[in-house]
Amino acid sequence: ILKSRANAEAAVNKLKEELKIEQEQADQWQRAVEEDAKVKALAAAKEAEDDAKAKALAAEAKAEAQARAAEVSRQREKMEQQQAEQQQRAVAEDAKAKAVAAEAEAQQRAKEQ
Repeated sequence: ILKSRANAEAAVNKLKEELKIEQEQADQWQRAVEEDAKVKALAAAKEAEDDAKAKALAAEAKAEAQARAAEVSRQREKMEQQQAEQQQRAVAEDAKAKAVAAEAEAQQRAKEQ
């Protein structure tokens, strides 16, 4: 009976030891799964942050390009307006010069007669 009891206690102790080892393995596995999930969550957050930064930079670049295009357009309009004004002044100066020349010619004819 003592031997049988000793064998039973040894078997129980062995089972307790195996259970303890399995529990430690399960705990390690759970920690590994949790760590993996944490790493994946951090990677996803970083990717989302990088994506948001890229979108913000793209929007900023687009806005800057639009502002530059508007400035170029304003400068072109200003230059065209200045050219038109210069052309009008040139036409007016030419007409004035022709009028002065015609007046001088008319006075010269009047003197000759």
